[in-house]
Parts: sequence; structure tokens; C-alpha cells
Amino acid sequence: MNPLAQVTLFLAVICTVIIGVSRCTGHFILQMGALIARTALSTSSDGIDPSGLHSLAQIPDTLATMLSKFHLEGHVVIYAVCPACHCTFKPEYKKGSETPIYSQ
Repeated sequence: MNPLAQVTLFLAVICTVIIGVSRCTGHFILQMGALIARTALSTSSDGIDPSGLHSLAQIPDTLATMLSKFHLEGHVVIYAVCPACHCTFKPEYKKGSETPIYSQ
């Protein structure tokens, strides 16, 4: 990946994952980074050269795509908690069903 694209992605990942900005703000940071990169690469009157276009193409449009490039997709498992004893129960699924079943 081009260093310019890497820095843009890294900034958006750090802000979203480590600093904890919202998804909306992270998307804004990603888009602003892409805009800054586009502006920096189009300083000549001829437009952006092919290597610059290749660099810009490496910057994803969405936050989800960006996080997948770093293998940071989230996986959530929702557990049930007994209000009496505070015991947690992992969900089980019948074959072909997406409805969780919590055993007691």
C-alpha cells in the first residue's frame, strides 16, 4: 500500500479504535484524509498522475472497509445474565436458526 494511503488509514483507525471517536466521526476523518491526499496529489495543472490515482484508489470509502483491511471487524456474542444469581449463559442455536436459545 502507498505510504500516503497507509497514513490516512492509520489516522482513521487510531481515532476510531483507540481514541474511541464515534463511527460517524471516524468516517469523517477517513473522508477528510482522502480529500487531503487528493488535494496534495493534484497540485499540478495536469491533474493527478497514474501513480497518484493508484494511491487514492487504495483509500477505502467506508469505515467498515477500512477496519477490514486491518482485520479489526468486531464480533459480538450476547450472553444472558440471570437476575437472581448473576450467572451468565452463552447462546446456543438450532441448526439453520438465528434465534438464540439460553439454557438454564
